[in-house]
Amino acid sequence: MVNELVIQCYRGLFLEMFPLSKFQPLVGDRKRVYADLKSIFTRLYPFKKLVDNGAIIKKDKFMPLQTELFNVVTRHFSSGIINRLFPKAERIDLDTPAGRGTFVAQLLGDVLQVLTGKQIQDFEEQYQVLHQLLHCTRTMGLHPDIFKRERNEWLYNVVFEFQHNNKTERDHRSGLREEELCNLVIGMHQDQKPIVFNGRNLVVSKIDRMIITTTPLKEEEIVLYKQKKKIWTDLAFVMQCDNVTNQILHKYESERRQREDKKPQVPREQVPFIGTLISQHPNISRVVLDAYYNMVPQPKSKDEIPENYIGPLHWYNAPFRIRIHEAFPLMPYWELLDYNIQSGYFREKGISDEDIWQIHLKRYSDGFEEGYYSFEEEYLSQKTVLFGAAEDKQRFIYDFVVSPFLGISGFPETHGTDKGLLSGYLEAGKMAGWFYRAWYLIIENSHRFEPMFKPEENHTSEFIPRLAQAIETLQRKSDQHKFIRELKSKVSKDESEFRNFIHNNFDGGEFHFIEAEGAHGLKRTDLRVRDKKGRTYIIEFKGWWNTKDRKWVTSQVADYLTDFESTGYVFMVNDLKKDILSDYKKNVENSENGYIVGSWQVKKVGHSDYEYYVSQHKRGNKIKTIYHFIYRVYP
Repeated sequence: MVNELVIQCYRGLFLEMFPLSKFQPLVGDRKRVYADLKSIFTRLYPFKKLVDNGAIIKKDKFMPLQTELFNVVTRHFSSGIINRLFPKAERIDLDTPAGRGTFVAQLLGDVLQVLTGKQIQDFEEQYQVLHQLLHCTRTMGLHPDIFKRERNEWLYNVVFEFQHNNKTERDHRSGLREEELCNLVIGMHQDQKPIVFNGRNLVVSKIDRMIITTTPLKEEEIVLYKQKKKIWTDLAFVMQCDNVTNQILHKYESERRQREDKKPQVPREQVPFIGTLISQHPNISRVVLDAYYNMVPQPKSKDEIPENYIGPLHWYNAPFRIRIHEAFPLMPYWELLDYNIQSGYFREKGISDEDIWQIHLKRYSDGFEEGYYSFEEEYLSQKTVLFGAAEDKQRFIYDFVVSPFLGISGFPETHGTDKGLLSGYLEAGKMAGWFYRAWYLIIENSHRFEPMFKPEENHTSEFIPRLAQAIETLQRKSDQHKFIRELKSKVSKDESEFRNFIHNNFDGGEFHFIEAEGAHGLKRTDLRVRDKKGRTYIIEFKGWWNTKDRKWVTSQVADYLTDFESTGYVFMVNDLKKDILSDYKKNVENSENGYIVGSWQVKKVGHSDYEYYVSQHKRGNKIKTIYHFIYRVYP
């Protein structure tokens, strides 16, 4: 029960916050206002996406929406908010029908067929104001001073999510100024330092997610707002405020980079060339060098190379063979960029060749140099904070170079009026520097890494019996597992429960679960296991009841595999009382799965009668081998 005195105070202050003589509409009409705004906002959204992608905006469909928005806001709001949405309206008397008609005529009378750069910028600002107004209309009522408060006056809230006893828990703190938020929370979080939070130290590595929200309301107004909305906890209020996590983190990173750019640079040694390292060390592992040169296309015959070349054919093209300032970009990325420069692609977008070389590629080079010299400290030390052994560091270096993550180390383009086309070069250069440094360490210590790059010829002899043993255990004790009983009774069909069971059987001993690839308990249907030699095994779990996906499960597994992995595994759950092998084999042999005709084989585990199956599939110029295991719910 809310104290009656509080209600009376609230009513009095409410009229002060919402003076009906100055601000329309009545709060009781808020739903109608919100519906009008929401309708227009939804229809403006596609235009905002076009602007974000750098597309041209034609006026024939855009300007009628602007006219409709103008009519809505002049009907519902005061001139202060109208001028925020339509700055040009400040010079027109909007209190009269004639004045409003004049402004609408100006909107529709522009002879140009597409939006100019200035008009696009005005639209983006308008879109942000409209988004704010929509939010305030939905959640806060219509506060007349909401847009008069500068951003640095807003209060920020932060929420940390973490796991405790297999449950997601939240801890929060509210009412922070932006300076406090950046210094006490974001800075410590980004630097992986303990955060003093509500009287205790939070270890950053144990935090699953950070959420930052903000509100323009002052502390005394928050109390009244919570009473009005019947919000009884601080956390509930914090979570319904505007989520600005991405914006704040981006702003913090931008400001920190600007501060770093102003710091005096300590001279470093020149980034060493990998080619020199290879030429000076003739005993580098051939297995590692094969993987290294395999990153780029190689000639297919000796007719394509000079006669005086005496090395292996597939080592002719080096992945890094050109220095751009202090950077060594991966050649396919550089060749594409060089083509775009030579063809005039950037000149058409207003970027001169000189700017590319002296500004943007210089920033890429600065990032590359920073990345090369910071890889161990910024990346590797964070990954190995719990694992000090050399083999753990080797594993993380190997994972880095074979993961799809390397794709962002090229020369990206960014779109949007608040970003330059080549504004991402500094960060991309740093990622490229990390990637280059990782390969330098691998080649420098090639024989330590050699087992990780060796073709997976004999490793299945250890893995398959272990997997078959887990399947046998599950069949023998199936009635003891709730998810099997529910599957038989058709109460629940959950592929991830089979994944979790196999995970528990592999976690420890010779094999262990790769936590970074997916957390136990989530509804994932793939499992990645690694043995002590660093070899990875990827298993996809699929139920036969999943009629949409079961036809393509083989392709799904094959697509998971990188150039350094040649084998994958399918765990198919047969929930029927009849045999599915014939139908399953037809799916595997579908030509759209890249099936190699005649590759299907039937195998047995040791001296048992348990059968599993093998097929081979073409992926680009690679051949992937897939092992198939069918678990029968009714053996």
